[in-house]
Amino acid sequence: MQWKKLVLWTVWPLAAATWVALVVLYFTNPSTAVWTGAVVAAAVMTEVAFWGTAVVLGTNLWGSRRRVFDFICSPFSTRQNG
Repeated sequence: MQWKKLVLWTVWPLAAATWVALVVLYFTNPSTAVWTGAVVAAAVMTEVAFWGTAVVLGTNLWGSRRRVFDFICSPFSTRQNG
């Protein structure tokens, strides 16, 4: 469980830091090449954060798949109360 928190607490602050750096860079009037590289770096870091979150959520779902499956199928079960 600790590795999941570590992943999320690492990738999202890094993604936020890249966007903050991009805003700061914007006000320094960078060249087109530098600006393009910074935007690409921020976009890639954001993608890594989203995919890292998807991996964490996917492993959580895989680990509790029996409970999730039972919850989804419970309205269709043949058991009757009463």
